[in-house]
Amino acid sequence: MVNNSLINTFARTLSALTAAARETGRRIAKAANALARGRTESPFIDLFKHNPVPMFIYERAGLRIIEGNDAAAMQYGYTHAQFVSMSIHDLVPAEDVWRLQPGHITPHNGGLANVGLRRHKKSDGTLIYVDVLRRDLSFRGRDASLVTTIDVTERINAQRGLQDKAARLQKSQDHLAHAQRLMHVGSDDRDVLTDHREWSEETFRIFGVSPETFVPTTENFLALVHPDDRPIVTRVRDDITVGTTPEPHEYRIIRPDGAVRTIYRVNEVFYDEAGNPIRVLGTLRDVTEKRAVEARERQQDQHIRALTDELRKSQEHLLLAQGIAQVGSFERDLQKGSVIWSEQLYRLLGRDRASPPVSRDEFLSIVHPADRDAYEANMTMSETGVNASPGEFRIIRPDGAVRWLLMLTNTVCDEQGKPWRRIGTAQDVTERHEAEERRRELERSLRTAKEAAETAKQGVEAANLVLEQRVEERTAQLHLAQAELLTKERLSAIGQLTATVAHELRNPISAIRNTIYAVKQLAGSEDAKLDRPLARMERGIARCEAIIADLLDFTKLRQLSRRRVNLDEWIAEVLDEQRIPENIVLERKFGAPETLVSLDDDRFRRVVINLIENATHALNGANFSDRRITVATSGGAVPEITVEDTGPGIAADVLPKVFEPLFSTKSFGTGLGLPTVKQIVEQHGGTVSIESEVGQGTLVRVRLGEGSFLASAA
Repeated sequence: MVNNSLINTFARTLSALTAAARETGRRIAKAANALARGRTESPFIDLFKHNPVPMFIYERAGLRIIEGNDAAAMQYGYTHAQFVSMSIHDLVPAEDVWRLQPGHITPHNGGLANVGLRRHKKSDGTLIYVDVLRRDLSFRGRDASLVTTIDVTERINAQRGLQDKAARLQKSQDHLAHAQRLMHVGSDDRDVLTDHREWSEETFRIFGVSPETFVPTTENFLALVHPDDRPIVTRVRDDITVGTTPEPHEYRIIRPDGAVRTIYRVNEVFYDEAGNPIRVLGTLRDVTEKRAVEARERQQDQHIRALTDELRKSQEHLLLAQGIAQVGSFERDLQKGSVIWSEQLYRLLGRDRASPPVSRDEFLSIVHPADRDAYEANMTMSETGVNASPGEFRIIRPDGAVRWLLMLTNTVCDEQGKPWRRIGTAQDVTERHEAEERRRELERSLRTAKEAAETAKQGVEAANLVLEQRVEERTAQLHLAQAELLTKERLSAIGQLTATVAHELRNPISAIRNTIYAVKQLAGSEDAKLDRPLARMERGIARCEAIIADLLDFTKLRQLSRRRVNLDEWIAEVLDEQRIPENIVLERKFGAPETLVSLDDDRFRRVVINLIENATHALNGANFSDRRITVATSGGAVPEITVEDTGPGIAADVLPKVFEPLFSTKSFGTGLGLPTVKQIVEQHGGTVSIESEVGQGTLVRVRLGEGSFLASAA
């Protein structure tokens, strides 16, 4: 499953950077207003004419453009001479011209006005979204207005893309939790300065108190929190006070009637202009029943695994062999008849992306003849406004291949209740059908073997032993194939998400970085108020780029470029480059002075760096007097590198998950450090293992493999 916190991090960072860019536009517009008031000093002339933010001045009486900078002309696809001879009507699409009518343009003589988001058109007819700021003024003796129009089309598209992904993810989660009762949600609005709280009615219900008799002060709230969980709530409150936004967390409460409930809480912190927290809006959800269901499910799974016989094990292995199916989406306008397909739907149907989506009747023709009646009835039902149940049917691709599709649809009606759009997803479940057929075949084979075994005399123990061995071998092979298929499917999903996010974020990030540079150049060293927000923006950009780089590096496996190195000398060079905190001792125990290995210098360097960074993070978070990292090597037929720390160690239930992509016990990072180490080591033909015990530290052992060992230096 895709990591939700990662997507939320992208969305929050993009929103913060966009707000900073808008603030920059306001400062630039303010300076440009000074030019319009007649200030002709060189800094203001340069700021208006050569500024990268598009801005122009138009006459309010006739809406004619009377001055503009090169950035504005370039943004709309005109020369400067063409642009200053145009009217505002030339920039606005026909359906939005009503905004220019008298009564819709309100004078703003009091200062800079935020007009908001508008649609404009370029010279080639392309529509773009722009964020508009306006100031009414007198220019060259005429009543005029100065505006800045910042192109935010990519931001709008990126936000819609994130919203679509979040909606699809939420829908998937709803299906998985279809047996669980929908939990009510409450809110807690706290003023950080006065500590005043306001609870919604649902919050009072969750805590089992009455709004008529219970005052939601911090003291009364803490009295309801379970004594063992009060440190969690107190720590979150302290983090907010110092300006740190807390992660979602859980804690227990004890209602007045003695009932113990588990609460899941997400906080959103609001800050003043100085960056100090002033308000905390918390969303609370009672997840007691959900956690109880999860506990019962875990107990039931353990009981089933303990009682399952060999046949049951084979069935479970067969189910696990079903891969994660690829999913495509479509949207059909029921009133206009137009349709939009996703890229994946083209691939599922085996059609060329250059060809347009087919009509309703044309699509019916590619449905398997045996399934057409059921599919058409399902489609007709959804087009009348009734959401049909999920249905499975077969299609025939242009190459003759027959594939099974699972289709989920939802019909959206307009304000009059008339069906307007039909939105749906199609999932290729061919492998599932094939797996079910193979499972039935295997069951028949097992039943036949079992009947033969029951008929045979019990004295033929040798024959039974051979049969059992064959079943075990087949089961082991199937289990291995299942694990490899699952890993490939997960990496494919991560790769697709990474490519999409990287493409959607890098362009606006580059534009924002250029804007920051321009602001720095314009502000110089005199405007100290910009230093902190600009630095915070640069850190946010660097964080986004680091996350994108980690994901791309992990999902795009490249060919190794090996060279022969002396193991001890090479690892000593890598360690010399690392910055180790002063409170941590780095100990070197090299035992392979004459061992030569063949490895990719850049890739394997990442292995050592990731292991050192993990050890450093573990020691920084531990309360130990002996903070030590020991890096050791050994030669022999299979050279070995070990990295050992004296940190807190890893819990036994967490240890099997540390090599899973996106899994992390830390509140930061992408969860790709150790999976990247495993990927690189195995690509070199080696192995990596972890030995750890809580309170005893952690040891990571990297065995390079016989293919990496070349010869002794002697």
